[in-house]
Amino acid sequence: MIAEMEIIKKITNFSKYYKEKYLLIEKEDGFEECSKDDIEKFSFCGLQYFFHHSLYQGRNDKLSAEVDRRVNEVLRSSQFFKEKRLVLDDYDKGKEEKPEGLKEELKKKLKPNNNRNSKENAGRENDIEHVLDVLRYIKYKTEENREYDYNIVKISIKYIKEGRIMEHYKELIQKEKKDTSIKEMGPKVASFYLRDVVSLFNLQQNIGKEDLDAIIPVDVWVERIMKKLSFVNDSELNGISEEKKMQVI
Repeated sequence: MIAEMEIIKKITNFSKYYKEKYLLIEKEDGFEECSKDDIEKFSFCGLQYFFHHSLYQGRNDKLSAEVDRRVNEVLRSSQFFKEKRLVLDDYDKGKEEKPEGLKEELKKKLKPNNNRNSKENAGRENDIEHVLDVLRYIKYKTEENREYDYNIVKISIKYIKEGRIMEHYKELIQKEKKDTSIKEMGPKVASFYLRDVVSLFNLQQNIGKEDLDAIIPVDVWVERIMKKLSFVNDSELNGISEEKKMQVI
């Protein structure tokens, strides 16, 4: 029993370490230092937190970190940044795609060439579209509810507290509604982000068994292996039963 308790303590301490080391934002390489309270309070901290998840895909973490840093640098020098806050009153994706807009500034900084292993040409065209879409999504949601104050984490927390995390998850990954669609936002990245929001803000009590899709990231290679082993078929991938998920875990 004593040995089991020691194991439990170590697991608990690891969870605490993960939160402190990876879920908070340290002041380095131009990033705003953001505590847990800052991430919820200040919209730019919330955006940094989101991009710390969504820009880490399709390449090694070192290169993703470089993309994250450069995107942060461009946004901090833009008209949309003000003292840890994101101000999107005048944001219009169409305007920002023009030569003098934000898209051009991102191109200069990221130098996209779709080479996943090039640090000099750190980003891809899809990264730029992703950033522009995220800003559009945040503005759209804030226009629906001004209390969001352009903070994507605040948006997520409200959905989760209201027991609507699956609705939010599906909204993040959908591609049909132009005003809220986000390029390069798939199920794995969305659940990775939402899982950490739930963990950081201790919102586990708001999650039911029916919400597991929204907080358990499943890598595409895991899906392929599951299909290869006939663990699931194509029709089940978007609705894997809780029993099978727990077997995988």
